[in-house]
Amino acid sequence: MKKKVILLIILVMVVLFAILISPLMNISFKNESISKAQWKEDLEYMRKNLPKKHVNLFFKTTRQEFDNSILNLEQDLNNIDSQEIQVRLMSIISSIGDAHTNIVNFDSKYKYPLNAYWFKEGLFVVGISSKYKDILGCQITEINDIPIGKIIEDINTLIPHENEFLLKSENPSMLQEPKVLRHFGVINEVSEKQSIVLTLVNQDNMTFKTNILPEANSDIKWSYLTDKIKSKSLYLSSNENSCLKYSEDDNLIYYRFNTTANHPSTKELSLLKSMLKEKKAEKLIIDIRDNVGGSYFGNSRLVNIIRNSSYFNNKGKLFVIVGRKTFSSGLLYTYEFKNRTNAIFYGEPTGGKPNHYGDLHYLKLPNSKISLSYSTKYFQYGSGDAFFPDCLVEYSVKDFLAGIDPAVEKIKSDYR
Repeated sequence: MKKKVILLIILVMVVLFAILISPLMNISFKNESISKAQWKEDLEYMRKNLPKKHVNLFFKTTRQEFDNSILNLEQDLNNIDSQEIQVRLMSIISSIGDAHTNIVNFDSKYKYPLNAYWFKEGLFVVGISSKYKDILGCQITEINDIPIGKIIEDINTLIPHENEFLLKSENPSMLQEPKVLRHFGVINEVSEKQSIVLTLVNQDNMTFKTNILPEANSDIKWSYLTDKIKSKSLYLSSNENSCLKYSEDDNLIYYRFNTTANHPSTKELSLLKSMLKEKKAEKLIIDIRDNVGGSYFGNSRLVNIIRNSSYFNNKGKLFVIVGRKTFSSGLLYTYEFKNRTNAIFYGEPTGGKPNHYGDLHYLKLPNSKISLSYSTKYFQYGSGDAFFPDCLVEYSVKDFLAGIDPAVEKIKSDYR
């Protein structure tokens, strides 16, 4: 009986995770074969039903603006392909201004095998097809001779967001999308033969160019910048969604989890309780800088354990790291710590806004099978566009390559 209950709980958590995961999930759908008449049916279905489903769709844009943008797309259907229709649809959804209302199955048969990250010095290659692994760690300054800043400015119009920090988290991934780059005139066609030319600056400050071809998603063999790092920080020490460790050298307990859907698990909480009791650690660091959300199930259990610790629930003992990817339920977790513990916060401003729409449901368009997430509740936790930590810490590419986590190092230096 006990095993059945445990299995049921796990199943529920997995389902919740699938429902509430990050706004930019990538699940393939097939719509190349549907007719323009069917596309029009889909657009009309969205125009009529999304306002009925969303708790407050027109908090930023007006009903007339929403209708007009869809009608304008319908008028253009005979002159554009399905790839361009998808991008235009992204633009319409983005204009709503709700980071939780989004297209959740963005179809891409081919993509440019490029992962980039915004460090404080600029945008750098952190993942690439193994064919081009020599450019790992290089800064991207142009694509096809267009300044990267201009391309990113255009891309930002397609990303539902409520602050600039979420954009920093999400816009690099759009550089992978041929349909997006074509929409903004960076490339001429969506084709597996259409290359892009990256202008790059290496660690020796030398500028050079590299051609990148798109690849089928299933064929990409990735290489990562982390592979070059010999001595990894606690933050980079595990590729898993969670990491709970006691650092004997630093005499601290470190717990990172990147989703609230299945973390903290009962096993992790049990291990943490044992560590808090048995280890003579001076600090407890909770790292949710990459926590994109999920379900809110079980959040209070972790906070309750820490809150009930007369030793760790004190200024200078308990620290929480947040960042640009802290979003949705990850942000709600941030406020659990802020309101119920004596934690000190380090890192970057959050990608989630304190007052925001959320609690997702889904609307599937009948012909293309595109799924749209939409919000059913409004959450209020505080003023401002983001949660700002007590101590702002930026990540430099030099720190990254050296295996240094500036947030943890700043905590250690501030509270010796």
